[in-house]
Amino acid sequence: MDRLKNKGDNFEYFVVVGRERHVDSARKGFLPYPQRAIRTKDHLLIINFAPDRYPMGDPGTLVESENPIPYAQLEADTFAVYADMDAGPTKAWMVWNRHLPQWRRCFDLNFEKRPRIELYDLKNDPAYMNNVAETSEYSKVRSALERRLLSHLAMQKDPRVTEDVCRFEFTPYAGPLQPFQQAPFGWPEDT
Repeated sequence: MDRLKNKGDNFEYFVVVGRERHVDSARKGFLPYPQRAIRTKDHLLIINFAPDRYPMGDPGTLVESENPIPYAQLEADTFAVYADMDAGPTKAWMVWNRHLPQWRRCFDLNFEKRPRIELYDLKNDPAYMNNVAETSEYSKVRSALERRLLSHLAMQKDPRVTEDVCRFEFTPYAGPLQPFQQAPFGWPEDT
């Protein structure tokens, strides 16, 4: 990351990251949430390959007007709702307070469906709150980063860009965990 700090944002230095899933049963059909991203000194571009899916998993039994899940369960049970995010006090608080107008945008940024392309100007928006991908003044940055990312993914033979029907949508990459993917008996629960 030193190079990102010391060089201008000429896209010479960058980091590429990807995500498929955290929990196998976070979405109907055991589907992943495929993302790839490129980070330069001043920008972050994210491609959400399945923007019709929820990034943190399906909302489950939540309905817009009530909190049917007890707070303590949201805090302790990863699978209660949005299973691709581990249970904890922040998740519980965000879900429980999602109806409050002052927190709705934060909730949406974390849990609602995302657009296919996200672009963040890290110099002017270090908290990644404003997606500028559709803003005309960022069209050249978006185009350059998208080309760089897709070129790098193709060079690395990432199935998300090289296969018409991506293998990551099927077992053993998606679907229920297979026996060979299960934690060994006694770990970590019995340790």
